[in-house]
Amino acid sequence: LFGLLVLIGLLGTRDPYENALPLMVWTVIWVGLTIVVALFGNLWADLNPWSGPVRTLRGLIERTEGIGLARLGYLPAVAGFFAFAWYEIVSLSPDDPADLAIVASSYWLLIFVLAVAEGEQWLPQGEFFNTFFGLVAKIAPFWARYEGMRVEVHAGIPGAQIMSLPPLSKSAIAFVTLMLATVSFDGLHETFRWVA
Repeated sequence: LFGLLVLIGLLGTRDPYENALPLMVWTVIWVGLTIVVALFGNLWADLNPWSGPVRTLRGLIERTEGIGLARLGYLPAVAGFFAFAWYEIVSLSPDDPADLAIVASSYWLLIFVLAVAEGEQWLPQGEFFNTFFGLVAKIAPFWARYEGMRVEVHAGIPGAQIMSLPPLSKSAIAFVTLMLATVSFDGLHETFRWVA
């Protein structure tokens, strides 16, 4: 699906209102999926476009070791989220389907190479969509826990999962701070007061 969307972005109409890629990235994933994850838990963990390909290639090349990216904590996700926020808020053409296709496919390839080198387990702290949706899911009133082939579905008051989290590392705090600042400014800069 991701590959098809990139092709539509590259080969389809340049009108962002008629091209499926900007609609999918900015409306369905960035806004819609965020709301769904905040209600029903981390659905991104099953939808992300890296886990399957990374697991498959690492199995084919029989790679079991990492290259040490885990020691960086959440810093790769901070850098990725900062670049994403800049692209969305500051760049002159975040809705241009061809530009978005090039940015999205380049980012996918970068994360794919890093995850193949480090391992799929690196994605939740190293890739910003995984980190973002993982943190947003902690406020959900419904969530699932996986243990092998067994799935437990839980319900609780919104944010209850936050209370069971261990203290955040400095790099995780940096990610949360950037996330709150970016999302707040993103909402503010769309208002008439900001335009004025």
